[in-house]
Amino acid sequence: MPHDFPSHKLSERLSDAQKADIAASFQRIAVETVVDKTMVAYEEFQPKSVVIGGGVAASPELRQQLAERLPIPIEYTDMKLCTDNGAMIACLGAYCALLDQPTADPYTLEIAPNLSM
Repeated sequence: MPHDFPSHKLSERLSDAQKADIAASFQRIAVETVVDKTMVAYEEFQPKSVVIGGGVAASPELRQQLAERLPIPIEYTDMKLCTDNGAMIACLGAYCALLDQPTADPYTLEIAPNLSM
């Protein structure tokens, strides 16, 4: 069956409640994944403290769940520094351009939906 409906038009067909459900589901899985992987790292390496940074560190839900599960101090960067990695990606792109590395065509990239976070 051909799929000719563009994904960027999907939001027009969703209600506000459906959009909120999708966002909440994504947040729940993202927080759950970070907390679970942090616990695995804690159990394996037994650190004396943990530092959480990046955009995910701004999540109050993540902070609460980590505080409930980790028995060690948790350090967070200042909230104004808890941003996504857009600047890092842009910097990498600039270096790749300077080094004349080949560009990728986003329409032909192979999608691997089962990759682990």
